Amino acid sequence: MEGFFHFLFTFFKDKRILFFTIVIITGFAAAFLASEITLEEDISKSLPGESDKTSRILKQSKFTNKIILNISLHDTLESAEPEKLIAFTDDLIDSLQNKNFIRFIAPTTFKISDSLLEDVMYSIYENLPLFLNEEDFHKIDSLILPETIDRSLKKNYKTLISPAGFILKNYILQDPIGIRSLALAKLKQFQPDDGYEIIDGYIFTRNKRNLLLFINPVNPPGETLQNAVFFTNLDKLLEYLSAKNGYNINAEYFGSAVVAVGNAEQVKRDITVTLSVAIIIILLFIGWFFRN
Repeated sequence: MEGFFHFLFTFFKDKRILFFTIVIITGFAAAFLASEITLEEDISKSLPGESDKTSRILKQSKFTNKIILNISLHDTLESAEPEKLIAFTDDLIDSLQNKNFIRFIAPTTFKISDSLLEDVMYSIYENLPLFLNEEDFHKIDSLILPETIDRSLKKNYKTLISPAGFILKNYILQDPIGIRSLALAKLKQFQPDDGYEIIDGYIFTRNKRNLLLFINPVNPPGETLQNAVFFTNLDKLLEYLSAKNGYNINAEYFGSAVVAVGNAEQVKRDITVTLSVAIIIILLFIGWFFRN
Protein backbone atom coordinates (compact mmCIF):
# COMPACT_ATOMS: atom_id res chain seq x y z
CA MET A 1 0.00 0.00 0.00
CA GLU A 2 2.81 2.39 0.85
CA GLY A 3 4.28 1.75 -2.60
CA PHE A 4 1.07 2.97 -4.23
CA PHE A 5 1.04 6.22 -2.26
CA HIS A 6 4.73 6.73 -2.90
CA PHE A 7 4.04 6.33 -6.64
CA LEU A 8 1.27 8.97 -6.46
CA PHE A 9 3.57 11.35 -4.61
CA THR A 10 6.34 10.87 -7.14
CA PHE A 11 3.97 11.18 -10.10
CA PHE A 12 2.31 14.41 -8.94
CA LYS A 13 5.42 15.99 -7.42
CA ASP A 14 6.15 17.94 -10.57
CA LYS A 15 2.55 18.09 -11.81
CA ARG A 16 0.93 20.39 -9.27
CA ILE A 17 -1.59 21.84 -11.73
CA LEU A 18 -2.85 18.40 -12.71
CA PHE A 19 -3.01 17.35 -9.06
CA PHE A 20 -5.12 20.33 -7.93
CA THR A 21 -7.33 20.01 -11.02
CA ILE A 22 -8.13 16.39 -10.11
CA VAL A 23 -8.73 17.38 -6.47
CA ILE A 24 -11.14 20.17 -7.46
CA ILE A 25 -13.04 17.95 -9.92
CA THR A 26 -13.29 15.21 -7.30
CA GLY A 27 -14.55 17.73 -4.73
CA PHE A 28 -17.25 19.04 -7.07
CA ALA A 29 -18.30 15.48 -7.97
CA ALA A 30 -18.55 14.55 -4.29
CA ALA A 31 -20.59 17.69 -3.54
CA PHE A 32 -22.94 16.94 -6.45
CA LEU A 33 -23.49 13.35 -5.33
CA ALA A 34 -24.05 14.50 -1.73
CA SER A 35 -26.70 16.99 -2.89
CA GLU A 36 -28.63 14.14 -4.53
CA ILE A 37 -29.03 12.30 -1.24
CA THR A 38 -32.65 12.21 -0.03
CA LEU A 39 -33.05 11.95 3.72
CA GLU A 40 -35.87 9.87 5.19
CA GLU A 41 -37.79 12.12 7.59
CA ASP A 42 -40.66 9.80 8.51
CA ILE A 43 -40.32 9.49 12.30
CA SER A 44 -42.46 6.33 12.30
CA LYS A 45 -39.72 4.52 10.35
CA SER A 46 -37.62 4.57 13.52
CA LEU A 47 -40.16 2.37 15.31
CA PRO A 48 -39.30 -1.35 15.51
CA GLY A 49 -41.20 -3.30 12.88
CA GLU A 50 -42.58 -1.39 9.90
CA SER A 51 -45.80 -3.41 9.93
CA ASP A 52 -46.56 -3.39 13.66
CA LYS A 53 -49.70 -1.86 15.11
CA THR A 54 -48.08 1.31 16.45
CA SER A 55 -46.66 2.25 13.07
CA ARG A 56 -49.97 1.61 11.31
CA ILE A 57 -51.86 3.72 13.85
CA LEU A 58 -49.49 6.68 13.39
CA LYS A 59 -49.84 6.50 9.62
CA GLN A 60 -53.54 5.79 9.23
CA SER A 61 -55.23 7.48 12.19
CA LYS A 62 -57.12 10.57 11.05
CA PHE A 63 -57.43 11.80 14.63
CA THR A 64 -53.67 12.03 15.21
CA ASN A 65 -53.32 13.90 11.93
CA LYS A 66 -55.46 16.88 12.94
CA ILE A 67 -54.04 20.33 13.64
CA ILE A 68 -55.86 22.35 16.30
CA LEU A 69 -55.73 26.15 16.27
CA ASN A 70 -56.46 28.02 19.47
CA ILE A 71 -57.53 31.61 18.75
CA SER A 72 -57.85 33.95 21.71
CA LEU A 73 -57.59 37.60 22.78
CA HIS A 74 -54.09 38.83 23.52
CA ASP A 75 -55.19 40.63 26.69
CA THR A 76 -56.33 37.92 29.09
CA LEU A 77 -57.95 40.52 31.36
CA GLU A 78 -60.16 41.90 28.59
CA SER A 79 -63.79 40.83 28.54
CA ALA A 80 -64.76 38.09 26.10
CA GLU A 81 -65.50 39.29 22.57
CA PRO A 82 -66.44 36.28 20.42
CA GLU A 83 -67.30 38.57 17.50
CA LYS A 84 -63.64 39.58 17.11
CA LEU A 85 -62.49 35.97 17.22
CA ILE A 86 -65.10 34.98 14.63
CA ALA A 87 -64.05 37.82 12.29
CA PHE A 88 -60.38 36.80 12.65
CA THR A 89 -61.25 33.15 11.95
CA ASP A 90 -63.34 34.05 8.89
CA ASP A 91 -60.33 35.85 7.40
CA LEU A 92 -58.11 32.91 8.29
CA ILE A 93 -60.41 30.37 6.60
CA ASP A 94 -60.64 32.51 3.46
CA SER A 95 -56.83 32.59 3.28
CA LEU A 96 -56.50 28.84 3.92
CA GLN A 97 -58.68 28.16 0.89
CA ASN A 98 -56.44 29.98 -1.60
CA LYS A 99 -53.84 28.37 -3.85
CA ASN A 100 -50.98 28.80 -1.35
CA PHE A 101 -52.59 26.44 1.17
CA ILE A 102 -55.06 24.28 -0.73
CA ARG A 103 -52.35 21.76 -1.66
CA PHE A 104 -51.51 21.24 2.02
CA ILE A 105 -55.05 20.94 3.44
CA ALA A 106 -57.48 18.07 2.91
CA PRO A 107 -61.24 18.77 2.70
CA THR A 108 -62.07 20.17 6.14
CA THR A 109 -65.29 21.21 7.88
CA PHE A 110 -64.21 24.48 9.46
CA LYS A 111 -67.70 25.40 10.68
CA ILE A 112 -70.49 23.26 12.07
CA SER A 113 -73.32 23.79 9.61
CA ASP A 114 -76.99 23.81 10.56
CA SER A 115 -77.58 20.70 8.46
CA LEU A 116 -74.95 18.69 10.35
CA LEU A 117 -77.23 18.11 13.35
CA GLU A 118 -80.01 17.00 11.04
CA ASP A 119 -77.68 14.54 9.34
CA VAL A 120 -76.61 13.10 12.70
CA MET A 121 -80.19 12.74 13.91
CA TYR A 122 -81.23 11.12 10.64
CA SER A 123 -78.31 8.67 10.84
CA ILE A 124 -79.30 7.71 14.39
CA TYR A 125 -82.91 7.23 13.36
CA GLU A 126 -81.95 5.03 10.38
CA ASN A 127 -79.74 2.83 12.59
CA LEU A 128 -81.80 3.02 15.76
CA PRO A 129 -81.75 -0.73 16.67
CA LEU A 130 -77.93 -0.60 16.91
CA PHE A 131 -78.17 1.86 19.82
CA LEU A 132 -80.80 -0.02 21.80
CA ASN A 133 -80.57 -2.92 24.23
CA GLU A 134 -83.12 -5.26 25.78
CA GLU A 135 -84.01 -2.78 28.52
CA ASP A 136 -84.78 -0.12 25.94
CA PHE A 137 -87.22 -2.40 24.14
CA HIS A 138 -89.13 -2.81 27.42
CA LYS A 139 -89.31 0.99 27.65
CA ILE A 140 -90.65 1.10 24.08
CA ASP A 141 -93.49 -1.15 25.18
CA SER A 142 -94.55 1.55 27.63
CA LEU A 143 -94.13 4.31 25.03
CA ILE A 144 -96.65 2.71 22.67
CA LEU A 145 -99.38 2.41 25.27
CA PRO A 146 -102.51 4.39 24.25
CA GLU A 147 -102.37 6.77 27.20
CA THR A 148 -98.63 7.44 26.61
CA ILE A 149 -99.20 8.09 22.92
CA ASP A 150 -102.00 10.50 23.80
CA ARG A 151 -99.70 12.49 26.12
CA SER A 152 -96.95 12.53 23.48
CA LEU A 153 -99.32 13.85 20.81
CA LYS A 154 -100.56 16.64 23.07
CA LYS A 155 -96.98 17.62 23.87
CA ASN A 156 -96.03 17.53 20.19
CA TYR A 157 -99.03 19.71 19.30
CA LYS A 158 -97.97 22.38 21.79
CA THR A 159 -94.45 22.26 20.40
CA LEU A 160 -95.60 22.57 16.79
CA ILE A 161 -97.70 25.68 17.44
CA SER A 162 -94.84 27.34 19.31
CA PRO A 163 -91.90 29.14 17.63
CA ALA A 164 -89.76 26.04 18.23
CA GLY A 165 -92.05 24.05 15.96
CA PHE A 166 -90.42 25.61 12.90
CA ILE A 167 -87.16 23.85 13.81
CA LEU A 168 -88.48 20.67 15.45
CA LYS A 169 -91.18 19.84 12.93
CA ASN A 170 -89.17 17.25 11.01
CA TYR A 171 -87.92 15.57 14.19
CA ILE A 172 -91.46 15.23 15.53
CA LEU A 173 -92.75 13.81 12.25
CA GLN A 174 -89.99 11.20 12.20
CA ASP A 175 -90.31 10.20 15.85
CA PRO A 176 -93.60 11.35 17.39
CA ILE A 177 -93.37 9.16 20.52
CA GLY A 178 -89.69 9.81 21.33
CA ILE A 179 -88.04 6.44 20.71
CA ARG A 180 -84.92 8.19 19.46
CA SER A 181 -84.36 9.79 22.86
CA LEU A 182 -83.42 6.36 24.23
CA ALA A 183 -80.47 6.22 21.83
CA LEU A 184 -79.47 9.86 22.41
CA ALA A 185 -79.25 9.22 26.14
CA LYS A 186 -76.54 6.62 25.50
CA LEU A 187 -74.50 9.06 23.43
CA LYS A 188 -74.04 11.31 26.45
CA GLN A 189 -71.35 8.96 27.73
CA PHE A 190 -69.10 10.14 24.87
CA GLN A 191 -69.38 13.76 26.03
CA PRO A 192 -66.46 14.32 28.47
CA ASP A 193 -67.75 17.65 29.79
CA ASP A 194 -69.89 20.65 28.90
CA GLY A 195 -67.00 23.11 28.66
CA TYR A 196 -67.69 24.01 25.03
CA GLU A 197 -70.44 25.72 23.11
CA ILE A 198 -71.13 26.58 19.47
CA ILE A 199 -71.45 30.20 18.34
CA ASP A 200 -72.11 30.93 14.65
CA GLY A 201 -70.87 27.45 13.78
CA TYR A 202 -67.56 27.76 15.67
CA ILE A 203 -66.50 25.88 18.79
CA PHE A 204 -65.84 28.12 21.80
CA THR A 205 -64.80 27.36 25.33
CA ARG A 206 -67.47 28.00 27.92
CA ASN A 207 -65.99 31.40 28.86
CA LYS A 208 -66.07 32.43 25.15
CA ARG A 209 -62.44 33.52 25.27
CA ASN A 210 -61.01 30.75 23.07
CA LEU A 211 -62.09 29.61 19.62
CA LEU A 212 -60.95 26.17 18.44
CA LEU A 213 -60.43 25.43 14.74
CA PHE A 214 -59.54 22.01 13.34
CA ILE A 215 -57.51 21.47 10.15
CA ASN A 216 -56.96 18.20 8.27
CA PRO A 217 -53.56 18.34 6.55
CA VAL A 218 -53.03 16.36 3.35
CA ASN A 219 -49.67 14.95 4.43
CA PRO A 220 -49.34 12.58 7.41
CA PRO A 221 -47.19 13.64 10.40
CA GLY A 222 -44.23 11.67 9.05
CA GLU A 223 -43.95 13.89 5.95
CA THR A 224 -42.05 16.56 7.84
CA LEU A 225 -40.47 18.13 4.75
CA GLN A 226 -43.84 19.09 3.21
CA ASN A 227 -45.40 19.92 6.57
CA ALA A 228 -42.52 22.27 7.38
CA VAL A 229 -43.34 24.33 4.27
CA PHE A 230 -47.02 24.40 5.29
CA PHE A 231 -46.27 25.56 8.84
CA THR A 232 -43.89 28.24 7.59
CA ASN A 233 -46.65 29.65 5.39
CA LEU A 234 -49.16 29.31 8.22
CA ASP A 235 -46.89 31.23 10.61
CA LYS A 236 -46.60 34.06 8.08
CA LEU A 237 -50.38 34.14 7.61
CA LEU A 238 -51.09 34.22 11.34
CA GLU A 239 -48.53 36.99 11.81
CA TYR A 240 -50.16 39.02 9.02
CA LEU A 241 -53.69 38.58 10.41
CA SER A 242 -52.53 39.37 13.93
CA ALA A 243 -50.88 42.60 12.71
CA LYS A 244 -54.03 43.42 10.75
CA ASN A 245 -56.01 43.25 14.01
CA GLY A 246 -53.52 45.37 15.93
CA TYR A 247 -51.95 42.32 17.63
CA ASN A 248 -55.05 42.09 19.81
CA ILE A 249 -55.63 38.44 18.87
CA ASN A 250 -53.31 35.49 19.36
CA ALA A 251 -53.38 32.29 17.31
CA GLU A 252 -51.39 29.20 18.17
CA TYR A 253 -51.59 25.67 16.84
CA PHE A 254 -50.55 22.21 17.96
CA GLY A 255 -50.82 18.59 16.84
CA SER A 256 -48.75 15.53 16.05
CA ALA A 257 -47.60 16.98 12.71
CA VAL A 258 -46.31 20.11 14.47
CA VAL A 259 -44.37 18.01 16.99
CA ALA A 260 -42.94 15.85 14.21
CA VAL A 261 -41.67 18.88 12.29
CA GLY A 262 -40.11 20.35 15.43
CA ASN A 263 -38.39 17.05 16.24
CA ALA A 264 -37.10 16.65 12.67
CA GLU A 265 -35.63 20.17 12.63
CA GLN A 266 -34.00 19.62 16.02
CA VAL A 267 -32.48 16.31 14.86
CA LYS A 268 -31.10 17.95 11.70
CA ARG A 269 -29.58 20.80 13.73
CA ASP A 270 -27.99 18.33 16.16
CA ILE A 271 -26.56 16.22 13.31
CA THR A 272 -25.17 19.31 11.55
CA VAL A 273 -23.45 20.58 14.69
CA THR A 274 -22.11 17.13 15.62
CA LEU A 275 -20.68 16.43 12.16
CA SER A 276 -19.19 19.93 11.87
CA VAL A 277 -17.43 19.65 15.22
CA ALA A 278 -16.22 16.13 14.39
CA ILE A 279 -14.81 17.17 10.98
CA ILE A 280 -13.05 20.23 12.46
CA ILE A 281 -11.47 18.12 15.21
CA ILE A 282 -10.31 15.49 12.70
CA LEU A 283 -8.82 18.12 10.38
CA LEU A 284 -7.04 19.84 13.28
CA PHE A 285 -5.67 16.53 14.50
CA ILE A 286 -4.45 15.52 11.03
CA GLY A 287 -2.94 18.97 10.47
CA TRP A 288 -1.15 18.84 13.80
CA PHE A 289 0.07 15.27 13.29
CA PHE A 290 1.38 15.92 9.79
CA ARG A 291 2.48 19.50 10.42
CA ASN A 292 5.99 18.72 9.22
